[in-house]
Order: sequence, then C-alpha cells, then structure tokens
Amino acid sequence: MNNSFTLEYDMSLRLWVLRQDGSGRLVASFLSRQSATEGSTLRDLIGPNARLRIRNADGSYQDGLADRLDPALSTSPTTRTASSLHLAR
Repeated sequence: MNNSFTLEYDMSLRLWVLRQDGSGRLVASFLSRQSATEGSTLRDLIGPNARLRIRNADGSYQDGLADRLDPALSTSPTTRTASSLHLAR
C-alpha cells in the first residue's frame, strides 16, 4: 500500500485536494489550503507515518509546511528538529 500523499490545488474542481500518490485516489477536498492545513486534519486523514507533499497552485512544492503541521509528517530528518520550534502565524 502506498503511504505517500500530495495536497494540491485542482483547477478543474477549484478545490484543494488530498490525493494518494501512485493510485491518484482522491482522499479529501478542501475549500482552501488553510482549512486543510489547520489543526491535525491532514494527520488524521493520512496517519502519523505517511509522507506528505504540498504542491502550491503554481506547481512548485512548499518546503517545510508539512513539517510545521506535525513532525511525524516530516520527510526530512534535518527539518524535524527545526519543526519543534513554535512558529508565529
């Protein structure tokens, strides 16, 4: 089972969607990136050991946002340490 997911903006749906990588299966949709990334919403959907990539509307990938959401979602061991710092919103 693929344990990797991508949150991205779907232009045809005009929604932010969480898809399972590999299968492309739609897991959830959100009106905004903020609604998807606040609280533990994503962690609850994909689980603590899943890998998460966040793709911006322009096609680039957001570095470190998944690490701020939850250290368990981090894909980089170096950012796990930095993610324990409280960031101003």
